[in-house]
Amino acid sequence: MLLAALLASPGAAAGKNRRQQRVRPAPVVSRAAVDLEAATALGRAHQAYRSGDFDTAFALATKLPRSRLLARDYAVWLAAEAASLSGRPRVALPLFRELANSKSGRFQTLAPGKIADCLWALGRIDEARKAYERLLAARTYTGDRAVALDRVAEAHAKAGRPGRAIAAWRTLAVEEPLH
Repeated sequence: MLLAALLASPGAAAGKNRRQQRVRPAPVVSRAAVDLEAATALGRAHQAYRSGDFDTAFALATKLPRSRLLARDYAVWLAAEAASLSGRPRVALPLFRELANSKSGRFQTLAPGKIADCLWALGRIDEARKAYERLLAARTYTGDRAVALDRVAEAHAKAGRPGRAIAAWRTLAVEEPLH
């Protein structure tokens, strides 16, 4: 109903009959708004990622002219994920931070968990533990909760805090019994 009202001409609201109503054509998106070359390049990066060729996906995604893409956040996400999955957490970390600090975007809520994962992979165990604890406490961790809980427990154990480690493993056993 609302869509019909939005699409109808101004005269439609004034009571003209259906034959007299005209539907406004959809706006045409200009080539300037959608750069087909950039979109095609993003598609190639996505295909490389989907086929498991993370090195190629990363190389293609980082060369993308982000300013000419509508899906800028996806280009950053693709580069970050490809770097992470190809064993380059040091390269992925600033890209995930960029996404986490963005004002909006589809990947803004996923990035903090990926940041924690990168910190863990880099051996920055205490920073990662704190990040996982914040995310788990806020119930905003989008990754595998069992992995996060295990990493929290491992971090406490490595830091000589057996009581906290046991408490984290107990939480893991109770909340995620299938792991």
